[in-house]
Amino acid sequence: MMGNLGTGILFAFIGVSFVGISIYLLMKYNKVKLSGRKTKGKIIDYEKNQNNDYTYYMPIIEFINEKGKLTRITLSFGEGKPQYKIGSTISITYLKEKEEYDIIINNNSELYLYYAFIFFGLIFSLIGFGLLIKS
Repeated sequence: MMGNLGTGILFAFIGVSFVGISIYLLMKYNKVKLSGRKTKGKIIDYEKNQNNDYTYYMPIIEFINEKGKLTRITLSFGEGKPQYKIGSTISITYLKEKEEYDIIINNNSELYLYYAFIFFGLIFSLIGFGLLIKS
């Protein structure tokens, strides 16, 4: 009985956390997509980061901002291997608030990731709440 209760709480907590964080990120994504400026950017390099045994590469992008100034930004997310060749031109949308840029690459991969996290969060939540009701 007590095992199901603890497991249910853990699953429900993880599930609700995934859904909540994903919805926040999805709202931020939509804000950039709806209010941001579309332009072309160029992949000039990748910043290599290592977390335990996992290596990921965050793209460094150059683009011309709304004031005509060449801007260089390292994205805050990366992938296990570089997705684009250095020198590639990509379509981006950016939104500048205060002195920070929020940038999305217009290929919808971020969007799919957020939906996947919401889906798995809902699954974890259903399992967790099911275990709580059962116990």
